[in-house]
Amino acid sequence: QGSAVTQDIARLGGGDVERATSTTGYTDAVIENLEAGRRPERDYRRPRVKRDTVHLTPPRRWSYAPADRAIPSKVVGVDVYIEADLPSDVLGRDLAALAGPEFELEMISSRGTRAYPPTAARIDGVGWWSARFVASGKAAEVDDAAISALLGRVGTRFGWVSVEKLRTYGSEEGFTRAQGQ
Repeated sequence: QGSAVTQDIARLGGGDVERATSTTGYTDAVIENLEAGRRPERDYRRPRVKRDTVHLTPPRRWSYAPADRAIPSKVVGVDVYIEADLPSDVLGRDLAALAGPEFELEMISSRGTRAYPPTAARIDGVGWWSARFVASGKAAEVDDAAISALLGRVGTRFGWVSVEKLRTYGSEEGFTRAQGQ
């Protein structure tokens, strides 16, 4: 039996199932129905809801200028994304040695789970690691020169793919922590 549209599609396709079920066949049936003045049996549109007109004040535009920031921020470390087919303990030992004087290797994660220092969790590494380097010393802030030097040292041993600065905004961390960190 079927709907009127299905019957129209079958009629336009002349018994050809591929034509009748194709996008072109369906479109041709819809166009023919519109031209013939036929309309759907049911109206599926949602009723319009009258909404109150409230004029909201747009938020103040964000500025990256340090003087315009409402909350002071500072760079406290970096996440360096590394491709390496090594176990996490070997990778961690090598990266800790490359951290240099400006950074300490805090941890390595794989797919959001901490892999180094080792935990009880079973890690199925896929060769894509996130190494979190934090500034040496609690209140230390790092600059772009220190990050470039770190990437130079890491790049001599491993292929790094991406880097993200870790910022704090006031006393809040502006980055996520890995599971188990």
